[in-house]
Amino acid sequence: MSTAAPSEELGAREPADGKGPGFMVVAKKEFKASLLKHLRSESETKASRPLTTARTTENDDAAHGKCAGRGGGKVSRRELKGGLEGFVLDNVLSEKECDSLLEGLASDGHKFTFWNPEAPNRKDTRNVDTVEVYDETLASEIWSRVKDNVTKIIEIPQDNDTWEYGLEGTWVACGINPRLLFARYSPGGHFSPHTDGHVVIDFNHRTLHSVIIYLNTCAEGGATHIFHTADMKSKKFVQDSKGRFRFAKDKIADSGIPKAGSMLSFSQHLMHEGEPVGEGCMKYIIRTDVMYKRTPAVCDDSRGIEAYKVFQQASEAEVNPPLHTHPH
Repeated sequence: MSTAAPSEELGAREPADGKGPGFMVVAKKEFKASLLKHLRSESETKASRPLTTARTTENDDAAHGKCAGRGGGKVSRRELKGGLEGFVLDNVLSEKECDSLLEGLASDGHKFTFWNPEAPNRKDTRNVDTVEVYDETLASEIWSRVKDNVTKIIEIPQDNDTWEYGLEGTWVACGINPRLLFARYSPGGHFSPHTDGHVVIDFNHRTLHSVIIYLNTCAEGGATHIFHTADMKSKKFVQDSKGRFRFAKDKIADSGIPKAGSMLSFSQHLMHEGEPVGEGCMKYIIRTDVMYKRTPAVCDDSRGIEAYKVFQQASEAEVNPPLHTHPH
């Protein structure tokens, strides 16, 4: 059965400061002019320690068990097929390190819970239990192992159909996002086709690539399927025999296979899915991001920062337009 992609209902609310949509249109124009001015100006002048488990405290050594290994061997990189912007790294973690991370997570008192507790029976688009933690130490250690193999530089042209407006420039990889989402997929657990959200620290510091680190080897199912770019615009799913939204198999361009210690990274505009996990199997992953900084930075003076705030308000107003009531 073919059906349109499910979508979340967007709430409607007034823009910040009570300013209407007309103001927001003007604001975006002003920001665009300011941004282009900064861009032109910039272009003219531009000539190992063991892993801990997933939480940072004042005393990591006492609070968490350590992984005994130091990676699974030499890290190797495989490009995604079909010209897709992404890659797979092997040997980022050893199997023993993967096990220690999960054991440490449990010993810390972290408990996996269904990702959407308000709708525990809604599993047609996503069925997974998660734990979100913040760990700069772990993120730094992962970065030390993968930094030589990630996509180090991303050039975004001024006129592009991939990224949102305002991202043109040179972006340099600078770290791993310390917000780490541990996810547990039980038999039948899956994640329907979707694109990932991004984390924006400021106008010149944000995520551009997603990261999935596989913490165990899943014998059946559980692959991360990435779809052909041409098929992403259709957003037409099929429903399998259990009512799960999927893309047809012939739309798959490449996949990340759940292998303990391996890492999949890809551009955040790429549509992908978490394949249902097979009977009698489990899948554990860490979901995080590669952080990038724009070099040189733009709009980083006081006027540029204020203009960006206005631009964010305008963008939010476009997504969540104000309600207008009409007399009957």
